[in-house]
Amino acid sequence: MNMRKNLIYLILTAILAGIVSPAYAQKPTAQERRQWMAEMQNYKKEYIVKAVQLTDEQKAKFLPLYDAMEGEMQAIGREVRQAVKTVSDKKTAATDADYNKAVDVMYNAKSREAAVEKKYYAKFKAILTPRQLYELKSAENRFTREMMRHNSKSKKADKKTRK
Repeated sequence: MNMRKNLIYLILTAILAGIVSPAYAQKPTAQERRQWMAEMQNYKKEYIVKAVQLTDEQKAKFLPLYDAMEGEMQAIGREVRQAVKTVSDKKTAATDADYNKAVDVMYNAKSREAAVEKKYYAKFKAILTPRQLYELKSAENRFTREMMRHNSKSKKADKKTRK
């Protein structure tokens, strides 16, 4: 298990070092951001496939659905960011209506995300075993924690090298 963890950290470090480090030197282009996101999404899918122990048949059925779910979740996130940006861009000129729209989008995002997850849960249930469904949520949470932990370590290391 330790060897697997070390391998995961090694892969994460290699990916992030090659992509994040140059980002500090200059602002990444839209294409570089898309490429980085695609690489992270692929890594996340590989991580989940291994953690949930999907068969090749399950993987072929599951991954397109998982991609579709992730796409819907990202669309909700984009909508929230856009609503916040609209108010932020207007600064003091933002009206109560602008704030109300942004707040509605922000506060409804979680329930919309929950509805998306529930919709795909029913589809995943037809492909995965109950244990795999359980492990899916756990793997997603572990992946997020590991990425956050790695990001935190990268930032601390970057601060030390800037001094």
